[in-house]
Amino acid sequence: MIAAFDQSQKVEWVSTLRARLGVAATPGIIAYLTGGAAVAGLQTSGTLFGYDPTGAPAFNPFSTVAVNAGWTVGGGAEARIAGNWTAKVEYLYIDLGSMTTGVNNQLNTTVTALFNSRLADHIVRAGLNYKFD
Repeated sequence: MIAAFDQSQKVEWVSTLRARLGVAATPGIIAYLTGGAAVAGLQTSGTLFGYDPTGAPAFNPFSTVAVNAGWTVGGGAEARIAGNWTAKVEYLYIDLGSMTTGVNNQLNTTVTALFNSRLADHIVRAGLNYKFD
């Protein structure tokens, strides 16, 4: 008997708690390194195609949400553009470790499966900030 699956995974949300250490590259630009903890909500979903207990073709849809913790590191630069306004560009590498998703519904299909994922992401972002004195 042949079985197949269709799986997708997406990051629902991500949050970081980081420290920033910087130096003044010029009087108006600060370059910095950042690092700390990261937490994310991850959704794994898909369909497992196989056979039911009678041998007829069947499918088993699945969806799970998990929260993984990990770490993040990156760097960036922030520059004064006018008055109290600054702009920044930042890069973060986030490593959320690995996770295993199990699919086991013997009433639907006679096939069980485990999906192992290694979770990492790269984020580049730009920002516009206003400094209140």
